[in-house]
Amino acid sequence: MKLENRFDPYDNANELMTALISTNDRRGNFLSLEYRYEREIAEILTGVGRLPLSSWLDVYGSVRYSIADSHIWETVYGFNYHPQCWSLDFSVDEERNPYDLSFRLLLSLNGLGGLGSN
Repeated sequence: MKLENRFDPYDNANELMTALISTNDRRGNFLSLEYRYEREIAEILTGVGRLPLSSWLDVYGSVRYSIADSHIWETVYGFNYHPQCWSLDFSVDEERNPYDLSFRLLLSLNGLGGLGSN
């Protein structure tokens, strides 16, 4: 758990507030939820998760939601295939304002680096 707050005593207002809570287990399951408020800029809720389906395949995703605008800003979802000494990661990133859809494919060779593009 992480908490942060910046208070402006001259304006008697919070400039920045963040709260993050996350959990994971030995199997590789991961879940986090973050609230972020920046005065006059944004109020955002972000959720991130990863779920291993087997010892060689994980699925993951994240969502950024604007509380102030009441809509989803961005979603990312994908999978990571990692059988032995290499891995293949594929993800889709969908931004909403302005709308942009991008795909990412990344090949990693353990100990050597990776190749990929957006």
